[in-house]
Amino acid sequence: MNKNKAIDIICKNFCKFYKPEKDEALACRGFDLVLNLVGEEKINEARILEITNFTLSDYPFDELLKERLCKKCDFVIDGCAFRDESYHGEKKIPCGGYILLSQLLSKKVLKAKDIMPSSDL
Repeated sequence: MNKNKAIDIICKNFCKFYKPEKDEALACRGFDLVLNLVGEEKINEARILEITNFTLSDYPFDELLKERLCKKCDFVIDGCAFRDESYHGEKKIPCGGYILLSQLLSKKVLKAKDIMPSSDL
């Protein structure tokens, strides 16, 4: 999946932080991780496209995603409203990559081991 198609599928569909007018060099770790999983054929694009309606009322995979996703994300240090303890705005909502990975894990399209490097197993 090329980057532009991934932006259309991941960012535009799942991320409230995505700004089409802003050409960012950095992508969130969730975006990068989903692209890697597609490249490694652990998930295919069709399975991602199946996720159209979702609610995220709780975060059942938060510990896993905090470890594998958030701790390695460039935005967590200076711009992650979901992880920033001092953020007191509207309800904290994670990035699109986090939401998509949560949905893929919930629907058992992915397993926890799929997003863990083999050295962590």
